[in-house]
Amino acid sequence: MLPDYDADAIFIVVNNEDGAKKLYAQLQSSPIWQGLKAVKANHIYPIPDQPWLDYSAMGNKMLLDHAEKLFSK
Repeated sequence: MLPDYDADAIFIVVNNEDGAKKLYAQLQSSPIWQGLKAVKANHIYPIPDQPWLDYSAMGNKMLLDHAEKLFSK
């Protein structure tokens, strides 16, 4: 289904568990993944689960600060 979205950028949550890192590595080697517009443009943003999935006010502030750093590069 990923190619159907044709995203310009992809944020992907990859936590610190070995299983998650292994699955992300498998995903990256997939021909479907490699054919995505965002991947070809190097607009992939692996993000940690915290604070991105924390729905508190403090978590939202932290994720906005992190997003600002990602896009200021």
